[in-house]
Amino acid sequence: MVEVLPSVEPGMEIYVQKKVHGYTLNLGMMRFNPPILLMTASNDCETFDLIPSSVFEAKLPHQFVHDHVHWLERRASLWIMRKGSSRFLLSPTKLELPRLKLGFFIDINSNHLQSRQFRGMYVDTAQNIGTLIGLQSKLVLKNAQGNRKVLLPSGRVQFTGGVAKHPTIIIEHGTSDKVYPYDIDDLLGRTEESLFILNSAAVRSFQILSQDNLNRLTMIAQISPQRQYYPRCERLMETTKWQSNICALSQHGKFYKTVKDIVDQAERCKLFHPDIKTTNPRLDFMDVRLHTRHLIRSSSFQLAGFGAEDHTSVEDIKYTSRDELTSVKAVERVFKL
Repeated sequence: MVEVLPSVEPGMEIYVQKKVHGYTLNLGMMRFNPPILLMTASNDCETFDLIPSSVFEAKLPHQFVHDHVHWLERRASLWIMRKGSSRFLLSPTKLELPRLKLGFFIDINSNHLQSRQFRGMYVDTAQNIGTLIGLQSKLVLKNAQGNRKVLLPSGRVQFTGGVAKHPTIIIEHGTSDKVYPYDIDDLLGRTEESLFILNSAAVRSFQILSQDNLNRLTMIAQISPQRQYYPRCERLMETTKWQSNICALSQHGKFYKTVKDIVDQAERCKLFHPDIKTTNPRLDFMDVRLHTRHLIRSSSFQLAGFGAEDHTSVEDIKYTSRDELTSVKAVERVFKL
């Protein structure tokens, strides 16, 4: 953790209040995609500007680009390349992530990076959890008993990939301000687990939902295949929109129905919070009649509590084929022939 103040250096935003190895550090950010970090290190005699490593891509060997730090000394216009050294670390035994409210340290009796917020847990050397395969923005913790926990950051979701390859999902850098911890077990059926969490008392026992909560619920509802009539003004044909970068088995129809129930509950609770202004999401991307029909038809393939309870025969009607003979006498004449 370092203390910073607004910087007076042109092009910089903040400076580190305490000198680092005798140098004053000024920091800034160029809003490119991806963003570029700006840094100057200065003392009474010299000033160094940090050169982004991307400048040397395809010009220097990989090791010189990614394992070294490049500086430009202003007065002499000297390019200085230095390999990383522990003496330049603010603390070689501590790591702080203030934005995510996370802290880690190395115990003198262990070589593990211990977590401050989750006592007894440390960063697992194996970051694969057997699920969420394409998710890159995650951190897996482990304790001495072998129990594991995954930390998922909040923020805007970006994904690439499609049918031909597994999707890669990241949380956009700079949009996260907290993490959500989840315990990891070895059971399958995590789609049902997601629905179980959505229907749990922990989720349903709210007084009011924030706009961020409502936006996230909208994203969850959109996991369900979107069904509409085509054209919308006539009930002739049905169009179903699937997400090509998500497994079809994960696109469960109950996500939409469960989220709609939660949003309806939030709308009723607004009566007791007139001063809080939020905009409920529009869930009109789904035709309720088609979605209800889908839930009934797919109920035969679902488990109890996760769709099987939607089975009903109330909507069943006798199917009338196109070439069915309705006249009894005509049927008798055909039979006699």
